[in-house]
Amino acid sequence: MKKYLFLLILPIMLFSCEDSETKTDNKQRTLEESIINLPDSISKVESRSTSDSIADEVYEGIRGTIGMIEGFSELAQEITYSIQENILDSGESSGDWDNSGGAADEPARVTWKPDPTGEYDTIVDVYALYEGEPKMNMRVLLSATDTGYRGSIILDARYIPDEPNTFKLQVDFDGTETIKTLDIYAVDLSDEDEEEVGSPTTVWIEATEDGNGVISLKGSYYTPVVDPKLYVNDPKARVYSFTAVAKIDANAVLKLALPHADVTDTDTLWDEYSVSAVVKDLHYPELKDSLSEGGLTVSALEEHTKLDFEGETIESLTDGDIDALLKWFAGEESDVDLDAFIFITELVNPAYYSPDGFLGTFNGSEGTLSSAPAWAPEYNIDSITPLVPKDVADLEFDEDNFIIK
Repeated sequence: MKKYLFLLILPIMLFSCEDSETKTDNKQRTLEESIINLPDSISKVESRSTSDSIADEVYEGIRGTIGMIEGFSELAQEITYSIQENILDSGESSGDWDNSGGAADEPARVTWKPDPTGEYDTIVDVYALYEGEPKMNMRVLLSATDTGYRGSIILDARYIPDEPNTFKLQVDFDGTETIKTLDIYAVDLSDEDEEEVGSPTTVWIEATEDGNGVISLKGSYYTPVVDPKLYVNDPKARVYSFTAVAKIDANAVLKLALPHADVTDTDTLWDEYSVSAVVKDLHYPELKDSLSEGGLTVSALEEHTKLDFEGETIESLTDGDIDALLKWFAGEESDVDLDAFIFITELVNPAYYSPDGFLGTFNGSEGTLSSAPAWAPEYNIDSITPLVPKDVADLEFDEDNFIIK
């Protein structure tokens, strides 16, 4: 999506919604308990040092996506409350509210009826006045029970007055069970030639929260036009895949992989496509080419650096050899860019966060940390199976049924 404008269009989607101060404690408490809220430890991380700033840049897209989920969660709460207050509490099982002469920031029409499939209690369709005609831009499927709410919100942002966009969004939530769920799907409907470098065109997120407040996430976003500055030797489309486990007001663990969009096997995803592995795959061949072009040999490097390399030729130098060589150069002369590059090559899986920010990475033998935090075993991130990258890249929507998946 070019810009995440859902927060800007919220006033247009809601109708006759009272200010939050007028909500009853009971309803507000039910809504808050029904829809997952995400901890700041993975959605709003502030830099604390130079290394943290570099890490923030690397994990920015994922943390931004998690922050987007937080916004969708708030969106779902507001829409759900509005429908509860204005439709469900009215006692009318069906209706058709024509507001074609209303203000520009109000829907032109709202219809509601019982769900004929029986899966939900109520279907609500919201229409906006788009180019002079009412156009449906939102459908809400909702059930309210004594234990909470569950529902599905589908938004077509192409028909938002004054703020049209190109994405279609679906938010599914269920707060009626002990384990709450929040699933989010978003598809950019713009033409391929209009896609921006680094801009995701599909987003797929699945979140759960157990009865102890532990939140587990799996998600991906597809970027068909990658930044050539980052992927010099390999401009193929990629999927940014992640999993995370977090607790409210506590720590978090996150895994990040950057696989190609056609990957279907996730067994080796976190090692083969970690930030460290991808950076080395893309840039270490360039470094070896530079050494060869400079006429250097392994024996000359060993004599000069006093290092012992596994590779017998420049071309056969291992990643470990290049790691050692880069650190030797960094020790000889201070270079901020080189230090930053070395830091990125150490971003393995998983990454650890506290409420104050990024702590570091460690996979058992490598990383920016010498060991995992003492609390790490409490966060069983290895139990989360990542989404299949190709499935995320192929995500589509159903125009006839107004749904994505």
